[in-house]
Amino acid sequence: MDALVIAAARTPLVAAVLDTWARSAPQPPDLVEVGDAGATGLAVVPGERIPVVLTGPADAAGGARAVGGPATVVRSAAGAWVATAEIDPLPGAGSWDVGELVLAAADHADTVFLLAGDAEVPDGGEGLLRSVAGSSDPAEPTPDTVRRARARLAGTTLVCLSDDDLPLLGLNGVSALRGGDAGQEREAALSAYAYDVARAVEADRPGLMAGAGERETFRVLTAAGAGAGGGLGFAVRALGGRVESAAAVLGDVVGLGSAIERHDVAVLVVERLDGSGLHTGVVPDTVSRAADVGVPVVVLATDVRVGRRELSAAGVAAAYPLGADPASATARVVRTWTRR
Repeated sequence: MDALVIAAARTPLVAAVLDTWARSAPQPPDLVEVGDAGATGLAVVPGERIPVVLTGPADAAGGARAVGGPATVVRSAAGAWVATAEIDPLPGAGSWDVGELVLAAADHADTVFLLAGDAEVPDGGEGLLRSVAGSSDPAEPTPDTVRRARARLAGTTLVCLSDDDLPLLGLNGVSALRGGDAGQEREAALSAYAYDVARAVEADRPGLMAGAGERETFRVLTAAGAGAGGGLGFAVRALGGRVESAAAVLGDVVGLGSAIERHDVAVLVVERLDGSGLHTGVVPDTVSRAADVGVPVVVLATDVRVGRRELSAAGVAAAYPLGADPASATARVVRTWTRR
């Protein structure tokens, strides 16, 4: 059977799988790198690489503080792409530098794709909003910040790409990352901040949510996906943008669906397969595309923490742990999934 190996990037684990498959099967496998919501996502997007240098918020003397760089904007036919994984957050500035990155991308395209990555600074996107608004004054009222930020990106379509479907608030929200008393205090502060943002959006938006009321606007803004990147999803929605699956969008960019259709089996290589990974990200996206063309999906992972019943319910034909000896484990998989 002709196999297609699918992975975020060509890591040593993926290289070992490819090498063993090529030596053990009549036909060497093909590889599609699909990236993820981090820096590897930016790597798979074709387009012009534009370096940018970021600066932090103005200090008390009114001067700007340098934040390491440069970061990169990738300009493609679809829009401008940036990744939070490329930048090191400035201590005390929250997600300010992410806002700068968004503005840099907006200079090159009307559509900006923000790869949100992991929650490095779980500030609910407050720094992003203040950065876009050009306000380094933490005492500025949130509604004023939101109105100016929305005005500055008027005409720009902002898309937050993440495979983290967490909400902003609650037991699974951004504050839960901290836990304990710090988490409870942060939850209260985030909730008050989110209501202020929702009121500002409700007052400013004449379109989709007009007349919905502050509570409904709050619900929409803080729903699943708002917690992406520590709350960047929430800020993006407040700016009139949307949150989408990084796996789905990047899969379209690299032509994953058509690649699967040309093969007999899709072999997805991930570091770890657990309940979360089974239902979010590249696994369900690959399964969906493969199901459309009748191709089975096999998952190889160093560590597999789901059972056969869960795999079957998720549409995965089989999952195999590679353990400490990926070559031997892969050779056994090849014997199972190769016609001779």
